[in-house]
Parts: sequence; structure tokens; C-alpha cells
Amino acid sequence: MSKFEEDVTQAFLIIRELRIRSISQGIDPRATRVALKYALLVDTYLCKQQGLTAEEDQQIDDMALDLFNKTPQIREEEYQQWAKMKKIR
Repeated sequence: MSKFEEDVTQAFLIIRELRIRSISQGIDPRATRVALKYALLVDTYLCKQQGLTAEEDQQIDDMALDLFNKTPQIREEEYQQWAKMKKIR
């Protein structure tokens, strides 16, 4: 696994932990979604300010879509059970 692939895996774990923590703390999932979308918009803006090209951004979108299509979907009830088992506060 390349360093980039390891970094992507670590980033996934951070995002998953955010989702689990928000569920376990009773935060409305829609509020978490708003926050995630806002963070993506800010990240896109800042990356473009730092010189990210449209082609590079499209490559990133393509990578994310490819990963999504390869990932089995997790039903919400399973996700909530897992969050409760982890007892995240």
C-alpha cells in the first residue's frame, strides 16, 4: 500500500469516527451532513486557492466515486448499533 493509500485509509477512519460520535451524541444526522458538506466546500475553495486545477479536482472526484462504488453500503440501524457498541462519548 502506498503512502497516499495509507493516508486515504486514515482519513476514512477519521470521517467514520466523526459520524459515529455524532450519532452516539444524539446529533441530528442532517446537521452532521450540513457540517460535512460545508467542510467540503471550504476545502475545495482553499485547495483552489492553493492551485488545485480542475483536472486534479476531477481526478479526486473520480477516485472518490470509484471507492464509493466498491464499498458495501451500511444500513443506518447497523451503523447505530456499532456506534452504541463502541460507546463513544
